[in-house]
This record gives sequence, structure tokens and C-alpha cells, in this order.
Amino acid sequence: MAKEPRALSLETDPTASTQTKSPARRTKTQGPAIDPNAARSTVSFYFTEAATQALEAAWSELRTKAKAQGVKVSAVSKSAIVDLAVQWACADLEERGDKSALAQLLKQ
Repeated sequence: MAKEPRALSLETDPTASTQTKSPARRTKTQGPAIDPNAARSTVSFYFTEAATQALEAAWSELRTKAKAQGVKVSAVSKSAIVDLAVQWACADLEERGDKSALAQLLKQ
């Protein structure tokens, strides 16, 4: 029985087609795209201080790059960064199973 495709798009270009690709065809340079029109929900999680600092640094760097490239800085949000990271980690789990970064949590 074939698996139904996931709602997650593995296109690299967020403005690209909304068709999904099989995670097995994903290359190291591809990742999930964020649909800016997707419904959002509010959730809360606890992060380590290191993860919080890394998020702040990434957000700050991306905002600086956005300004330099003439892109609206409002397009860069911490929520978008976390959303992409979660989608990427879940796609990695689906694609690589026990070898994925998330599965490594079981070994800690």
C-alpha cells in the first residue's frame, strides 16, 4: 500500500509550486518550504539557553541580510525559523528513520 503524500512541500523555493515531492527524492540542499498563507496556531515550548541564543543569532543575522538585500525585515521572524526547523527535522525523521537527528534523541 502506497503512503499518501505529506502536506509538507520539499521545494527549496517558498514561492514554487505547492505540489509535494517524495522525501526520498530530497537532496541535502533541499528542505521544506514555508507557505506564508498557511494557517497558524500558537504553541509554547521550553528551549535550552543555547537554543534560545542560537535562534536569536540566526534571526539577527537573517534580518541584517534582509536589509542588505532590500527584503522586508518583517519577512524574517523567529516563528518562521522555528517552523522551518521543525518541518525539516520531521522530514529528516521520515526520510532517514533511525539515522535522523530526532531519532538520536532516543540514544541520549
